[in-house]
Amino acid sequence: MAVFKIENTNVNAPPLNQNDEITNYQLATVIHLAVHLKNGQRIYFTNNDTALDRAINPPKTTLTEFFELCNGADAFGAFAQTLLYSEVPRYFTRAQSNKWMPCKQGIPVYACPGLFKSNSLGRIYTVNPRQTEYFYLRLLLVNVTGPLSFHDIRKVDRQQYPTYKDACLALGLLEDDNHWDSMLAEAALNCTGTQIRLLFSKVLTTCFPARAQIALRD
Repeated sequence: MAVFKIENTNVNAPPLNQNDEITNYQLATVIHLAVHLKNGQRIYFTNNDTALDRAINPPKTTLTEFFELCNGADAFGAFAQTLLYSEVPRYFTRAQSNKWMPCKQGIPVYACPGLFKSNSLGRIYTVNPRQTEYFYLRLLLVNVTGPLSFHDIRKVDRQQYPTYKDACLALGLLEDDNHWDSMLAEAALNCTGTQIRLLFSKVLTTCFPARAQIALRD
């Protein structure tokens, strides 16, 4: 659960009733949202399961069902395509089938008749940056609205990128290496070969350049 305070940021609007805790504070359910690569969801086995059965029928997750929701041909699917992954629990709830179903209570969403907005909050699990593709997939999920699949989320301006990191770079979510290139070009004018190699090695090992493989090849 989470408790959050509501404040009116409009300076011309009358202030909220300071004695009305129901108006000033809201209680919301926090929905944890999975993040994993394609076919990388966590699987639990029971005595009745076999590895083949679980491989053929992997469990549905909040992420895979988000893609399914965005692929819907109805008005709910079209509305889901306008949402970030973390915004989905505000408008949809998990059914026993693990599918995202429209909320039936809350504030009506006039842009999508039959849909209501709740106080639920979505929280995507954190990912260690060392888990590179997981990390960049999560970065895309918090910035890209309505992806249709693991493949589709790597598409930027109709161009398909091979990795999630490449898609992040194309969207401008990561720094490029231009500043490192400029630094090394300037060092080449003033430093010895040994100093340049030492500087280059420090960039590779401590500064996390976006295109380390290209830098090494060049």
